[in-house]
Amino acid sequence: MSESKGTRTGRVAGAGRSSLRISEDKSGNAVTVRVAGEIDALTGPRLERAVLDAVRAGPGRTVVDLRDVGFMDSAGITVLVRAAKRLKSTGRDPMVVLTSAPVRHLLQLTGIDKLVDVVAGGEDRPHAEPA
Repeated sequence: MSESKGTRTGRVAGAGRSSLRISEDKSGNAVTVRVAGEIDALTGPRLERAVLDAVRAGPGRTVVDLRDVGFMDSAGITVLVRAAKRLKSTGRDPMVVLTSAPVRHLLQLTGIDKLVDVVAGGEDRPHAEPA
């Protein structure tokens, strides 16, 4: 007898790879990494390189703009934790993360909001200088 395999529905592995867009903007004393699309196991390494490059860019504030991220799994959480730890180890200000409501909720559920400064998407971009 042959075994019947069920059909799985949902996200297709790798579907977000081409949909991730990352740009960097240096303004004043801050480096902002703008991210749009989906962050998952396939796109996470690209995001990690961009965020860690921003952290290494200098002593200013690191801002990660996730307002245009439609999906983020543990790969995105891992990137934020690694970057936050790198900043803390050098005595720099915590990273600022701009978010949409769903991403902010994920950061709160996982406790990442204790490691980084989370700013709701509707608010203005934080100042480069620490408050």
